[in-house]
Amino acid sequence: MSRQLSSLLKISVAGFVLLSVGACKPADKGQGALKSAGVEALNLSKADTSIFGKYFETAACDVDEMEALGALAGLGLGETGTNNLTFAKRKFEAGRVVYSDFRIETSDTESFSSKQITFHCPQMGEEAPNFERLDLKDATLREDEITANFGTLSVSHPTADAAKALVAGMMSSDNDTSGDIGFGAVSVTGVKVTGDAFSGTLSALAWGEDRGADKRGTADLMLEELKMTVPGKDGVQDMTVDFEGMGARNLNIGAKLLPRYGLSPNGAISQFIGSLNTGTKPYDELIIGDLDVDAEGFSLDFDGIEGKTTEAGDVITTRQSFNPMTITLKPALGENPEFKRAYTILKSLDFETIEMSGSSVTRLDKSDDSIAVSDGLWVIKDAMKLNFEYEAEGLAEMLKSLQTAQSVTSQSQMAAMYEPLKLRSMRFTMEDNSIVARGLKLASEMTGQSEANIKRGLGMLVFGAAMAAENEVQAEVYSETIEAFADFVKNGGTMTIEANPPAPFSLAPLVTGKGADVDPATLGFSASQENEAP
Repeated sequence: MSRQLSSLLKISVAGFVLLSVGACKPADKGQGALKSAGVEALNLSKADTSIFGKYFETAACDVDEMEALGALAGLGLGETGTNNLTFAKRKFEAGRVVYSDFRIETSDTESFSSKQITFHCPQMGEEAPNFERLDLKDATLREDEITANFGTLSVSHPTADAAKALVAGMMSSDNDTSGDIGFGAVSVTGVKVTGDAFSGTLSALAWGEDRGADKRGTADLMLEELKMTVPGKDGVQDMTVDFEGMGARNLNIGAKLLPRYGLSPNGAISQFIGSLNTGTKPYDELIIGDLDVDAEGFSLDFDGIEGKTTEAGDVITTRQSFNPMTITLKPALGENPEFKRAYTILKSLDFETIEMSGSSVTRLDKSDDSIAVSDGLWVIKDAMKLNFEYEAEGLAEMLKSLQTAQSVTSQSQMAAMYEPLKLRSMRFTMEDNSIVARGLKLASEMTGQSEANIKRGLGMLVFGAAMAAENEVQAEVYSETIEAFADFVKNGGTMTIEANPPAPFSLAPLVTGKGADVDPATLGFSASQENEAP
């Protein structure tokens, strides 16, 4: 058996099981086909904009005019007529510096202006000048062939590096944005961007975050009415984007990535994993509104996403619905040499229009470090339906081991990291609603073989699967899965893959190939194909 086939089988089958990390309730081996119930409509409403007020509050500021103006001068904002800066008036009052008719013009193609700019509590920090909040009104930024207009723009509680970058951005497009860039909140309204490459409008955007000493925390997000047009070239249709908006309440945010680790892929991955927290709600509410995209070669109509999380004791439950998304391919796509073959194949399969939707319920139990997903659905209309449920334990333990691993150089190291992750149960059922016939047709067109020959050839895969395995657990999973898949391709109906171990089963032997002494019966794995009763 070739190394390539062995690797493919490991990735496709072992990865499929790993992706599940568990099921809904333990049972004897072979429960049969699963029928999931979809998540009922959550009927959520967008967040009230008033919730963002707390992020822009500033305490009383004990700073005098000399220090305030000195801090701004340290950031590059000196007297009018210096450093390409002009303003009609500058006023200091109650810890604030207010500029009227503020303008910076660095070249014929770059400029920044604002009817009014207010710096709240500018002062000399311990290491660098900073301010508590920046408010802009009726601002315009012009860079080369792009002009951006803002009705209002506010940034609160920036880090010293962020404050420096904000002022530098007013003065030049070529500025340093390295360092500790962060802020407590940002709000912008009435945005209009025009340029040769694209144009668009944004009604409003707001983000406010609250981080603890460990740099983890929560955030609120609101975005309203984004419209964008990308002009077509040489007679090609313009691409238009119309996004209703989105909102999130108490969105869980991880620790900031540290620059010294960002240069290393292993370091960045370790940091990202380290920022995850399985014992925390991902969010209270999440709403992603309608998105419509229309272009020369395709159109997209997406009804958005809804999600709601509740917490009772140690159990966190998230219900999430991926509403219908319809992608329609246009004949013009087939006229593009780069996409011609793909379009021709999809058209022959009657996939010029594809509609997808899905939903699931996820439960995290902090008391026993377990995760369970139930009523999982992924549907491609008139093609297939995937029903899934799974349950596992040890996810938090596994994440801890991944957090400390800067690199993985051997299978034994990988096995040690995955050892805490144990499967309690899982079940996946795929229903054929024409996907088998379409898949056979596609395989026939791509290989030049008849569909009958393709079906006969599946028998060899069953034999090859056992040869590719590195232990008895993999051998059973590979061979049973391929055999069920072969029957599914030949007969349609449903294909079910499940595992019901009598005790939680460590996924390390399945994922890494280690564990030659592990008894396959301890996984309780089965794969089967069924035809629906007439």
